Amino acid sequence: MERTSGEPSSPAAGAFTSAQGSGGARAADVGTRDDTRTVPRVETSVPPPPPPTPPVPPAEVPDPPRLADVVAMRRWWSSGRPPQPGQLTPGWRLTVLVAWVLALLAWCAAWKTSRELGLSTWWLGPSAEPRPFPVLLLPFVPIVAMIAATLNNVRRLAWYGLLASAVGAAIAVGDLGRVVRLGLVELAIAAATAAVSVASLSGTYRSATPPDQQSIDGSAPDAAGELPSRRATARHE
Repeated sequence: MERTSGEPSSPAAGAFTSAQGSGGARAADVGTRDDTRTVPRVETSVPPPPPPTPPVPPAEVPDPPRLADVVAMRRWWSSGRPPQPGQLTPGWRLTVLVAWVLALLAWCAAWKTSRELGLSTWWLGPSAEPRPFPVLLLPFVPIVAMIAATLNNVRRLAWYGLLASAVGAAIAVGDLGRVVRLGLVELAIAAATAAVSVASLSGTYRSATPPDQQSIDGSAPDAAGELPSRRATARHE
């Protein structure tokens, strides 16, 4: 019998053909599923650049002092009144004020050193039995008085400074027999303030002789109120 070309020649061949057909169907099914599977989207765009940094504000420059403020400060320092004989010039007043403020700080340092090192000055006394409170403040009384007098533009400030320096020197001499080094430091403070007081005499206002009482050469009248040039003319006549 003749076999048809489309029919399988044996049962095994038919089973192989059916298996091959089912395998091809599965492969086609898998390919279909793979084609229809959702692929995650990859972001390929470049992210936007960050916002620009805000500009740094320029530093605020303080306004220069106005001329009116400078004049007002100078007028306050000079008491707003014309200078009187015996007062110091503004520059020397400032120098004297700084000198006495430094003297106050130096005496405070001497106090602290005496307590920390256990050195008993006569005006502090031992730590177990300190001196009365008025005695403790004795070196600072003339200094504070001089600072207040300088701020108030008191007359004869240089002479008061010499007196206050003498009080400080007397306190320092009392410590030379007990604590020599601290006594020398206190004596140096008093000498420094005395030197500034003597130097400030050159910046003291003095009373001026009225122009109608001066001669041509600038000489002042004597006790009788007569000019030397007139007296010499009278003698010549």
